[in-house]
Amino acid sequence: MLCTLVTRRTLLAGVAATSVGLASRHAVPASVRRLTVVRPASGEMAHAVPFWLDGAPYEDGLAELDWLMRDVHAEQVKPIDLRVYYLLAIAQAEFAGRPIIVTSGYRTKSTNDTLRQQGIDAVRNSFHVQGRAADIQIDDVPPVRVAALGSTLNLGGVGVYAKFVHLDTGPPRSWRG
Repeated sequence: MLCTLVTRRTLLAGVAATSVGLASRHAVPASVRRLTVVRPASGEMAHAVPFWLDGAPYEDGLAELDWLMRDVHAEQVKPIDLRVYYLLAIAQAEFAGRPIIVTSGYRTKSTNDTLRQQGIDAVRNSFHVQGRAADIQIDDVPPVRVAALGSTLNLGGVGVYAKFVHLDTGPPRSWRG
């Protein structure tokens, strides 16, 4: 059984390393990074899934997390940018290890287009379609607090909405939805 204490400082170091031109799942020195994720749309939960192990991406853990982040409407999976998982792990560590509730992860173009047709705030070239975004909630943490953390990290886009926060690994920017 693997055990480690993940601190915000070590996670920030990992994110800093991944944010310097790293677009794939390679080369961030660290020991173990884990995530606990809840996916209400599918009724699934993954507890303390390791996605980084012994200085390398842990493919079994990434596959489990990618499955949870799938487009639940189309039942399609896409590898999620490793930096998204680091952002989620930082948020989880910052807010006392509370599970990350993912309301939207990867979206197919078709699902994204359907959301747009329904009047839901889904942009045409969404980072969700690229596997580079997540809409999240954390129980008992107001979205503005999660968004403030995301903005402080300055590692991608941060959108704050009434009930959730959008985090992505695109250019740093922020908005209110």
